[in-house]
Amino acid sequence: AWLLHVSWQASILAGLILLVQKLSRRWISANWLYSLWLLLLLRLVLPVSPPSDFSIFNILHSDFWEQNLWQPASQQPEQAVAVSGGAVDFAAGGTMPGQQNTTSGMLHQFPLPAVLTIIWLLVAFCLLARTVFRNIAMLRDIRKVRLFIDPHMLNVLEDCKSEMQMHVPVSLVVSDKISSPALLGFIRPRLLLPPSFSEKFSPAELRYIFLHELAHIKRMDIFVNWLVSVLQIVYWFNPVLWLAFRRLRADMEIACDALVLSSQRASEHRAYGQTILKALEFSAKPAVLPGAVGLLEDKFFLTARIAHIKRTPRQKKKSPLLAIALLAIVGLTAVTDAR
Repeated sequence: AWLLHVSWQASILAGLILLVQKLSRRWISANWLYSLWLLLLLRLVLPVSPPSDFSIFNILHSDFWEQNLWQPASQQPEQAVAVSGGAVDFAAGGTMPGQQNTTSGMLHQFPLPAVLTIIWLLVAFCLLARTVFRNIAMLRDIRKVRLFIDPHMLNVLEDCKSEMQMHVPVSLVVSDKISSPALLGFIRPRLLLPPSFSEKFSPAELRYIFLHELAHIKRMDIFVNWLVSVLQIVYWFNPVLWLAFRRLRADMEIACDALVLSSQRASEHRAYGQTILKALEFSAKPAVLPGAVGLLEDKFFLTARIAHIKRTPRQKKKSPLLAIALLAIVGLTAVTDAR
């Protein structure tokens, strides 16, 4: 019951976030637009949301699940049997003497909440096992591969770390298990590169790719991506949240692009966008390893991403006051619960 309650409220919150993003995209930076999705993650992990008089769920609140679906069968009112002159009115719900109501017996043995819970557990367990096994297999393969020690690429990586003001140790690993650059790991992240990647891209293009991946580390996107992967397993039954998570990852990439471009000259923005397109042509498909973040998360939103890169040099510096106000309004009205 708690899972369904949080799920439908989070669906309303996701729709509200998309609406706010659409209306305020011109006045809010990419990073603040992405930050709105953190409210959705907060709502999904909160065991209890605080009640508020300003919550939109004071209007949308419904006790349907608690009063109907999730009421135990033993507590549901029994149908009255009309008795008139010693005769039982079987149309009112009675049964013939000695006849068992098999449907009622089955409902008492297997109530709907128990059946749905078992189905949820089975699917969630399968998704969790798939995620764990895929990551263990990837880690096993990576440990068999020697670290990439090409001095030229390592120098480019170290220069990018200095430019991003980062001191986190990052290892380069070439693996044929992926088709596009991806980051894996929290404490000592590994930057995975496909074979022959260094031969296809110039030093300037490698610099843009490394800057983008380091921006993911600086913004702690690896942790957020893992959290999203876990929440997708828990709320696998809600297609609205799957679409919201897809949009969240796309906005994450746009926010990373904005962070990289904020320290680049306007003349470099076009080259950065061309590097993204070249990486798309090089990669057959983006990295889909759960918990990993890459350069090409979702090709469906690539048009919006390139358009944002193109607009960035012409955009004025945006004030965060409107973004903070919108975050407060959305949080107060949709992360809270009905009083």
